[in-house]
Amino acid sequence: MYYNLLVNQEKLTVLQSNIDKLTKLVATTQTQFENGLAKRIDLDRIKVNLVNYKTQKIQLENQLRTQTNTLKSYLGMPLETKLELPPVELSELEKKAAGQIDYGNFSVDNRIEYKLLKKQEELQQFQKKAYQAEYYPSLSLSANYSYNGMSDKFDVYKGGSSTTAFWYDMAAISLKLRIPIFDGYARRSKVNQANVTLRQIGRMQEDTKLQLGSAYENAKLSMANNLSTIQTQKENVQLADEVYNTTQSNYNLGLANLTDLLNAETSLTEAQNSYNQALLEYKLAELELIKSNGNLKTLLN
Repeated sequence: MYYNLLVNQEKLTVLQSNIDKLTKLVATTQTQFENGLAKRIDLDRIKVNLVNYKTQKIQLENQLRTQTNTLKSYLGMPLETKLELPPVELSELEKKAAGQIDYGNFSVDNRIEYKLLKKQEELQQFQKKAYQAEYYPSLSLSANYSYNGMSDKFDVYKGGSSTTAFWYDMAAISLKLRIPIFDGYARRSKVNQANVTLRQIGRMQEDTKLQLGSAYENAKLSMANNLSTIQTQKENVQLADEVYNTTQSNYNLGLANLTDLLNAETSLTEAQNSYNQALLEYKLAELELIKSNGNLKTLLN
């Protein structure tokens, strides 16, 4: 959610930059039209594009407000509370993406899914030992002491000579030796079932290792692909910016028509947005890699 907000803020910056460019272009074309150097239709086309960009800006601002309110609800914040996002810029992601990627060391022992299976295996081992212990003889010692009273009247609780109850105490000590001989193979069946359960848990552990390892490798591949995309999109933005500046200069000199200028401006906008989106995809891939390695807690440090 935070990085979606960040990318939309960058898109808003791009929109504002394009609005500023078109505003200057409208003023330039208006002067040219008044001097008979531009057509009325060219001026109107630029104004239409400018209005479209302003409309997109309003829609994006509303989307940002909605996303901010959603983030507040996730964080348990009152809607009237001002939310200030940490000062993280997409340029920082770019620097990180341009550096050496540190994938870390993959360990399935860090994943909670695998930890649960290991704990199930441990508990099942204890259960198996409990079944096996039923084969062993057992010796138990118990003691009991009681004090009783009897009467043919309801004066048991009266004290002294006023009661007709006869009170006496009783004590017993017992020693019990239990030697298992034959139980219809019940104990053997329990142990065999415990062994089957342990094999099932072992198979689940192997499957989980394969799935988590595959997720980790896919996350690494996704990061590498997104890094390549970032580098390509950055070069594309630089090229689109050069094309736009050249086309704008030619348009001001009367060497290029308005259609070429608007097409160059549209291509630049698309390249900028694609670049920002590539940075977002890289960060999401990085989060997926951290998750697959079981190190999400490190983000809280």
